[in-house]
Amino acid sequence: MNSRRPYFFIFGSKSTAAEIAETADGLNLELNIVHVSDTPHATNQYPHVIDHQLPTFIKKLPGKHRFILSMANQALRAQYLKLAASTQLEPLTIIHPDATLSPSATVGPGSYLAPGCRVSTEARVGNHSILNLNAAYGHNTKSGPHLIVNPGAAIGGNVTLGTRVLVGANAFIYQGLDIGDDCQIDAMTYVGQNLQPRTLCSSRQYKTFPRRDI
Repeated sequence: MNSRRPYFFIFGSKSTAAEIAETADGLNLELNIVHVSDTPHATNQYPHVIDHQLPTFIKKLPGKHRFILSMANQALRAQYLKLAASTQLEPLTIIHPDATLSPSATVGPGSYLAPGCRVSTEARVGNHSILNLNAAYGHNTKSGPHLIVNPGAAIGGNVTLGTRVLVGANAFIYQGLDIGDDCQIDAMTYVGQNLQPRTLCSSRQYKTFPRRDI
């Protein structure tokens, strides 16, 4: 750790958190990367701080430091966002080099764009959002904060997404729709109509049939 560098605190220690750490490291941002979670062990090659020890840890550090939320659980996100605010951390957006961001698009602070994801023309991604591997985010689409788009999901153009929306892996949202706050769209689900707030949308109703052709 270089004491002269600002610290970058990644809330979470596994899966997306590890991916964000490696991405930030690869971008050569000259940051001291530290994971923050409720477990007492380090992850990969990066140091680790227990969440309740974070305020004491930060008091020993000079200067301003940054953070990002890596988990999809909205209750945990709210808890850690409050902790980040209490320790005066500033959000940092991380964009993987293999992500595609249109020059006219905007991404809110504290967000992460994973490898292969695409954000199209005039799109707006809300604060503290995560667009995972190969997610597609259409032109003129806009979201509130804490959007989570899982791998392979596609959101059409001119879609409006509320706060804390979760879009499952390989789901598809048709163009021009309004998706309300706190909606959850299940994996592999086609959304063809507006969704009221706090709606769970799923088309995963599997059925199996015996083969009669052999």
